Order: sequence, then C-alpha cells, then structure tokens
Amino acid sequence: MWSVDDNKIIILFPARLTRWKGHLVTIEAINLLKKEKFFDQVIFLFAGEKAGAENYIKKLNSIITKFKLQENIKLVERIENMPLAYHASDVVLSPSIEPEPFGRIPIEAQAAGKTIIASDHGAVKDTIKNGNNFTGF
Repeated sequence: MWSVDDNKIIILFPARLTRWKGHLVTIEAINLLKKEKFFDQVIFLFAGEKAGAENYIKKLNSIITKFKLQENIKLVERIENMPLAYHASDVVLSPSIEPEPFGRIPIEAQAAGKTIIASDHGAVKDTIKNGNNFTGF
C-alpha cells in the first residue's frame, strides 16, 4: 500500500493536513526518539488530504529535513480505503493540539484493534479507555 519495508513498525497519523491536528508537535516528538535503539525500525505515515495545504506541507517538509527525518516520516496522500490502512498499521496517532469535538480517528483505530496514542483533551478523553489505563498524552 505504501511501499514500506515489511519489517518496519508502521505508525499511522491519518488526519487532515492542518495545523491544529498536531503534525508539528508530532515531528518534534519523533525527533526526540532518534536516539532510541528501535528508531530505525519505525516509519511514521502522515496520511491526509494535500489539496489546499501546499504551504503547510512545505513547512512540514522543511522541519522533517531540518531534523533529518526523511527516512522515518512519509507524507502520503489521503487514503481511500481507511479500514485497510488501519489494519496495515501497528499504532495510530491522533495528537491534535486543540480539542476534537468528536475524534473519529481513535474510534476507527480501536475498531481495527490498534493501539491509539492521542491527545488527552476534547471528546477523545471519553472514547479512549482501557480499564484504569489511559493512552492519551
């Protein structure tokens, strides 16, 4: 689907390419992970509609290049078959920096049986629960 090595851990970030979805903070967090032993085994796929987001994409690519993360972060087009995308991934991100009014990504990821890492605010606080353990950050 994405021309990714089968041995890679795929972390999917399926969100519209817009500032409040948290792409910039995610890139900064990924940069902090570079020193970890597992880092070369992970690929982050930012999947979202590119139309109308050209300036934002330039900014994202600039920061990805600045941190030398081109091999670890891929910007891919909006995905038509989201169930397949969720099933092909290992972990799903939803790190919005503003509260989501509903937050469909965590619900879809959990329906696919995937681990979801999400911001701990908005409606997401009510949709991601596992006993007493929460996965929000």
